[in-house]
Amino acid sequence: MRFNKWLGTKLANAVGTMTFFYFCLILDIIMLPPVIKQRSITLWVTYLAQTVIQLLALPLLAYQARISQDNHKDTLDHIKHIKKHLGIKDNYDTSKRYK
Repeated sequence: MRFNKWLGTKLANAVGTMTFFYFCLILDIIMLPPVIKQRSITLWVTYLAQTVIQLLALPLLAYQARISQDNHKDTLDHIKHIKKHLGIKDNYDTSKRYK
């Protein structure tokens, strides 16, 4: 089970980068000339649905999710600091929840 968690984390972190997005974009552009030559509506729809949307959306969504998670952690840390400064006691420890 530890291996699956480790591998899943590594793959998710790799897919959620702008480097992977640019790699997918290059693949997308390489696949465009054959689609243009075929002049088929069905091929265009398939290319747009599978190649453009799926191939480019996956890394962008994963990247945005990582940024949102980091922002969320920063916000929680900031709120915890403000509560400490104001003398407000936390009812729960957020550091254990968001590691």
